[in-house]
Amino acid sequence: MSYQSLTEKNSLVSHLIEIARADGFVNMSEVSYIFWTAQQLQLSQQELKSLFEKPARSVTPITLRERVEVFHKCLTMMTMDNDISIGEISTCHKIASELKLDKNKTENLLQIIPNKEGDLISIDEMKGHYGVQY
Repeated sequence: MSYQSLTEKNSLVSHLIEIARADGFVNMSEVSYIFWTAQQLQLSQQELKSLFEKPARSVTPITLRERVEVFHKCLTMMTMDNDISIGEISTCHKIASELKLDKNKTENLLQIIPNKEGDLISIDEMKGHYGVQY
């Protein structure tokens, strides 16, 4: 990912926390992914703790590429516990809307993800799905 402001980083991690909580239970694989992502974004433990207590406001990255990259992390979180709930799908729809991603393309993607064997859709597949220009 390109440069991200602290506001964008906090927004992304807040989205991940929201998805993890969407099914009513946050398991260790979800917590690990949130911590790993926060570490990759160079957020402090205090910043992360604050986001668990009070989510950051949602911000929309400017470029389509950045928005798709954020959404890919959200879809990865949704599949972290190997059980995709209706609440997680609904939350991902909401986040995709906040990210201003094409509604029809998002709907198509969220219909195939639960039935996809093995790994989640790759970031390159997702960029192609949304028409990100290289």
